[in-house]
Amino acid sequence: MGSKKIATYVFLDLQTTNYPGTVHGEVRITELCMVAVKRAHVEAYESEPAIQNKIKMYFNPEKKVDPKISRQNGLTQSFLKNEAEFNKDVFNLMNSFINCLKKPVCMIAHNALKFHFPLLQFHFKRMNVSFPSDVMCTDSIYCLFDILEPECYIKPRIITEENYDEESEDSDSPDGIDRKNALADIERRTKKSKIGPSSYNFLKRPIFYTLGPKDSYKLDDVYERVIHSERQDMEAENHCRKLIEIATAKSDDFCAWVDRNHCRFSEVPEMVM
Repeated sequence: MGSKKIATYVFLDLQTTNYPGTVHGEVRITELCMVAVKRAHVEAYESEPAIQNKIKMYFNPEKKVDPKISRQNGLTQSFLKNEAEFNKDVFNLMNSFINCLKKPVCMIAHNALKFHFPLLQFHFKRMNVSFPSDVMCTDSIYCLFDILEPECYIKPRIITEENYDEESEDSDSPDGIDRKNALADIERRTKKSKIGPSSYNFLKRPIFYTLGPKDSYKLDDVYERVIHSERQDMEAENHCRKLIEIATAKSDDFCAWVDRNHCRFSEVPEMVM
């Protein structure tokens, strides 16, 4: 399997009771959405693919939801009190769903390696369950930075006698050298690395290398820049659909990057709370 290209993308989003590191203690899952799309459909469609397989569920977290999060997504403890718990039945549903898909399968979420996947691992380990070792994963914030950020630096600029010295000095400055190194690493990860799974330690990196990003990489902001539209909401399914639309719009670069930048989900460490 090591040389095979990813066949199915599972775009995933979680909504939660709170964020890690807040005073509210353990983070519980209140909403899960998984939307599976075949690679061939991402490559073939000019807009969001018509064929999508999905799971969408809400959960009783058995604890209060941070009021700030409730204001964003409308989910409160009282609203969720009659929903199922996030338990082994839910894990079995997720696992069976993935097993039905054309392999290799790669799960993708935005800020996934810092939040979504460590949080899933936290809950899985407490249930003593795990996905098979052939389930892959990656982080769309890394992917979209590597695809979009170089565009900020390769816009043509006419070099004149007046700005020649300025251009030369900038390229040799510490910032200029950092930029060259980062762009070289981006090119390697995007086009030159071998196809197949990497180690988690290779995949996990400073999101923006040593660069200060030219633009915001929040999902809503990337969506607006790439799709030229707004979809301001916090529902998990709509987060997945935004990622699908972006992936389709940038399909050549997106598919090539994911092929070279994913790891086994089993390697992702659990969240520390």
